[in-house]
Amino acid sequence: MDRKSFLKVAWLPGLLSLMVLSLLLSRNYHLDKLDSRITSDSVELDSKRALLASVGDLCEELAAIAKSMDRDRKQLFDLDKAESMVEMIGSMASYYGVKMADFKFQIPEYVEERLRVDRKAPYVIRFEGKFRGDYVALGRTIESLEKMIFVKEVSNIRLVVDKPSGNEVVANMEGEVRLVEESIRDVFDRGQSEKTD
Repeated sequence: MDRKSFLKVAWLPGLLSLMVLSLLLSRNYHLDKLDSRITSDSVELDSKRALLASVGDLCEELAAIAKSMDRDRKQLFDLDKAESMVEMIGSMASYYGVKMADFKFQIPEYVEERLRVDRKAPYVIRFEGKFRGDYVALGRTIESLEKMIFVKEVSNIRLVVDKPSGNEVVANMEGEVRLVEESIRDVFDRGQSEKTD
């Protein structure tokens, strides 16, 4: 067989081999590209799942914080319900055998605070109180008053011995109480009543 006829016969298998080799190389390139895309997608999917899990944790944490805030705000009063706060202080004083002679708030300060402070944040107003009783009972009353969650501080306590009785002491004091514009329970109750209307 001469060289010309050999080239006529040999070029076809060579061309076919070259085409098969290029197809295999192209297929391997695309498979490698697909593998890298699958790997990067699975890494991204894992990071999104982790983010989703952390969002779930954040939602639980947010719910716990909201519950804690609600519990704390329920322990505070707004000035419209200050009468019940004063009654609570009076009953605490009478528990120790002390009479609450006077208890009042500095209303102008309250009005100023109410206009200035964020409605969600508690604000502080001053009060003046006058209590009558013996030394020990007054001490217990003041100590209990300071422990009440809505009382920020009790200050400027002046003790005066009542001249006619001799054993009764009058305690004049000033202090500050924390108030809220409205508790979350008030907002909820108002929303429920609006739904039924």
